[in-house]
Formats: sequence, C-alpha cells, structure tokens
Amino acid sequence: MNTSTVKNLIRSNSIAWATGAVLSFHLASQWQPLASMMVLFFFCLIRASQKGCGRRNFYLGLLVGLGIYSWHLRFFTNIFSWAALILWLILAFWIGLFMMLASHYQRRRPIPFQCFLLTAAWMALEYFRGELYFLKFTWATPGLAFTNLPGMSSLGMLGVYGMGGLCLFLAATSLFFPRKAQVIWVIFLTFLLGGFVHWKVPTISEPTSHRGQIQVGGLHLENPGSSWGLEKLDQFMGKHPDTDLLLLAEYSFFGPPPAALLHWCQSNQVYMIIGGTRPLENDSYYNTAFVISPEGKVVFEQAKSVPIQFFRDGLPAPHQKVWQSPWGPMGICICYDLSYTRVTDELIKQGAEMILVPTLDELHWGESQHRLHARIAPMRAAEYGVPILRVGACGISQAVRDDGSVQANTEFPGEHATISALISPSQESRIPWDRYLVWVCFAVTGIDLIKHLVKRKQKEKSQGKGQFSESYRADSR
Repeated sequence: MNTSTVKNLIRSNSIAWATGAVLSFHLASQWQPLASMMVLFFFCLIRASQKGCGRRNFYLGLLVGLGIYSWHLRFFTNIFSWAALILWLILAFWIGLFMMLASHYQRRRPIPFQCFLLTAAWMALEYFRGELYFLKFTWATPGLAFTNLPGMSSLGMLGVYGMGGLCLFLAATSLFFPRKAQVIWVIFLTFLLGGFVHWKVPTISEPTSHRGQIQVGGLHLENPGSSWGLEKLDQFMGKHPDTDLLLLAEYSFFGPPPAALLHWCQSNQVYMIIGGTRPLENDSYYNTAFVISPEGKVVFEQAKSVPIQFFRDGLPAPHQKVWQSPWGPMGICICYDLSYTRVTDELIKQGAEMILVPTLDELHWGESQHRLHARIAPMRAAEYGVPILRVGACGISQAVRDDGSVQANTEFPGEHATISALISPSQESRIPWDRYLVWVCFAVTGIDLIKHLVKRKQKEKSQGKGQFSESYRADSR
C-alpha cells in the first residue's frame, strides 16, 4: 500500500469520526432520552483528532462546528439572514481550536494527562466562548442537552459546563483501553450515564427550607397599559384571583410604567414585575424591569446586564441588586441575562431565593429558537436550587421548581397564553462547582501550553547552535 493510499485512509477515517460527532450531538440535543450520547460526541471528537497535524484537525473541527451549529442554531437565518454563516463559523472556531489542542495532547502527553488536559481545555474554551468575550453565546453548550431530566436534581451541582466536562472525561477514559475495546467501553458509559440522568436519586437530607409560598402568574400581553391590555389583565385576575405576583414581558412598553398600570396594581392589590425602559441622555436608555407594589408605586428597578449584541437593546446595567420582596430576596434578570452564569451567579451570591425573568422572543424568530431558549431556565434552577419564573410576550413561558422540573408552561406560539403556579422560594441556594473549576482549567491549560512553547523554543535554539557549530567546523577545515 503506497503512502498516498495510507493518507487517504487516515483522512477518510477522521472524516467518518467527525461525521459521527455531528450525528451524536444532534441526537443528544434533539431527543431527550438520548442526552447521554454527548459522551459519544466527545469520543468521536477525540478519535477524529488522533491523526494528522494540528492545522488539519483545526479545519476538521470547523467542519464539525458548521455541521452542528448550522442546524442547531438555524434560527440565526431568521434574525441575521446571510450573516448567520459568519456567526456559525465563529462558534465553530472553538471546536476547531479544541480539536487542534486534542491532537497536540494525544501526540505529546501520556494517557493519564491526556484525560485531564482534554477535559480542562474543553471547559476553559467553552466557558470563554459562552461567558467572557463580546460574542459570547451559551445555548449550544453540550450540558444543556440534560435540561429537564430527573437526575439533574442531583447532578445540577456540577453546573452546565461541568456536565459537558463530565461527558468529555468519561469519553477520554477510553484512551486507557485497546482501540478495539474503546467503542464498547464508551457505549457502556453512555448507557450508564443515561440511566442515572433519567433516574431521580432519592434525597436523604432534609427537605429544602422554604419561606412561604407565592401564587405567581404571567400572561403574554402587548401594550398592557392600553384599555385592551387592562381588560386582559382583569380577565386574568378573574381566573386567578389569589395571584400575589404578576410577571409580564420585557419591552412591554417604552419608558417607565404608565399611570394606568400603576393604578391597576393598586386596585387589584398585586405586585407586578414588567419590562420597560429608563430613558437616559443622548437618546440612550436602560432596558429595565420595574417592580410595582400594591400601593401603585415603583419600588425597585433592575436594568439588563448584557444587552444583545448587534441590537438596540440599551446600555449595560451599572450594577446588580436583588429585590427584597415580602417573600424574601428575589433576583431579576432580563431575557438573555439568564443565559450568562456571570449574571445569575451574582444574584445567587447576593442571596436570591428565586429568579424572575421578563423576556421577549420575537414570534418570527421561529419555534426552534423558543425551544432552545426554554432550556435555560430549568438548567439554572437545577444548578442553583432555586425556582424560576420566566414570562415572555409570546412563545414558551415557564414556572420551574428548585429541582429543575417544569411546574407550568405555555406552548409555542402561545399568543395571549397565561401561566399560573404556586411557587416556594428556596433558602438553600448554591453556586455550582464548575464556576470554580473552570479557573483551574484555565490555569492547567495555560501552564501546559507555556511549558510546550518554552520546550519548543529551547529545542529550536539548541538546533540552531548545532547547525552553527557544524558550519564553523566545516569552515575551519
């Protein structure tokens, strides 16, 4: 067999594994019973990156990323048109970078170190991609495939990035086995993880401590301050007269709450959280959630922390604070703010016992966008151990318990739909482990890369000295 034939076989073998990675990701993401196939996704990435140079594996990773994101985030075309391709490529870049690092580790590091370095590199890259730069975007992270599964009441403490790291580590343990046994081992681990995440582990500890219960509600309503909107609010209260707290959508109006809405809250003796804007100088504003009391007064405001890139969405909030409600501290984040752990972590650190989320997903963005966004709230609830109420102007609204299970929801398209639930705020919130572990991953990945670059520089210097010495001796002769 000649050299070109061997190269073609290697190349086709890598492409086959890359194709397997794309298929595994889609099956795990789209069909909940197969969420544990994320282990197979990472196994295929590892196998695909075992041959060839780092540059080739980077380009192969780009293809894998395009195969994943062009379908998983196809709603980008409804929002950005042809520019969606650029955004898919930017997201795919991180998978390409991971496969380049995976190729490096598997050629130059012993197997025990490969397992830890692969896991550390993935978690560091994924956290940076999702949280730390301007184009941050978290919806396609592998951990979200496990949203709404019973086992997340226990595994939620790992965090969404920790779940991805766990799947990768399990896949990487296959490197300890002969090549023929690796597939069998990974399939076994996939079934084992699948069984665990679909089985709710009985809790041995005391039940979660609660501070009373709140009857919460929400409805998909545009122009709530108009006569038609007030009529819809009256109809909702007629059906749910015991409602204590009413949540309405982001951008329900522009400007502070109108007087008609303040008067309505006073007449119905109900708290309302509603999205509006706080005007600033130079035609700018804060995208703001207002809390209206039963006295008809605005008693709290929270601006959006992370305005959506490329949209006119206001200025970033200058600070975050929790609302000291009659039922305990509550965190308020607006729409996509819930997608960023650096926003929601701060609310939990300040003692939030529940999170309220006015949101606005446009109807024309499509059902796939609404369903992807609906994965965030159950995952956050499972991570932090606090309930979440999320209400939009249409689409999917959710009332989520502190174990990550959805108590009540609306269905897409959900125009004029309502939601009502009895929720218990939790006094036993937590910060998931992955929020701390990612910084260790950054350190491990960075130290290994620096060590490699130093060794490479020293090798180049020694080779240069050797060539100079041979040239000097030749000249002397």
